[in-house]
Amino acid sequence: MTQITIQLDDSTFKALETAAVQSHTSVSKWIEKRILQELKHEWPENYFSLFGSLDEDDLVEPPEIPFEYDSKRENL
Repeated sequence: MTQITIQLDDSTFKALETAAVQSHTSVSKWIEKRILQELKHEWPENYFSLFGSLDEDDLVEPPEIPFEYDSKRENL
């Protein structure tokens, strides 16, 4: 297996370690998974579960704003 070396600042590495711990995996496996996801060009995990997750009331078009509230525009 090929090995690579990357340089990260301390805060980025801490965030990486935290993400790996939360995923119950090693830092190396966490990075490998993210690289593979990026290279696959697929929809993100759980993307299609979003469909139907909003109520129709959430998708109501807002009322038109009266023209009088529009900003003054510069004549060109």
